[in-house]
Amino acid sequence: MGRYPEALAELDTAIQIAPDQAEAYVHRAEAEWRSGQIQTAFKDLRKAIEIDPGYSDSFSYRGNILSGLGEFQSAIEDYSRAIELYPNDSEYFINRGLVYLELEMDNLALADYLKAVSID
Repeated sequence: MGRYPEALAELDTAIQIAPDQAEAYVHRAEAEWRSGQIQTAFKDLRKAIEIDPGYSDSFSYRGNILSGLGEFQSAIEDYSRAIELYPNDSEYFINRGLVYLELEMDNLALADYLKAVSID
């Protein structure tokens, strides 16, 4: 299971110290997701978006969870929002491309991969 309990404890402390930092909620959501606490992760991502709706990683991480749950259309929407907010992150394009492949939307997947390569 990794060291997620320790990470969660550290992130809980960080959030207590600075409860207005969206990034801390996103990192805690990732640790929660990886330790199987899906609903808690969604809650933290909603909080991160509430704090800073312009923080693109909030949408990207939520897209990761949604994709893993097979909620592909919602994942595409979140990746697309992350791309709108920060179009210079190749990972966002790669992740959305993976979802497009799952949906057999090969042309859209290829376009995202080409965009990712052009960024890096």
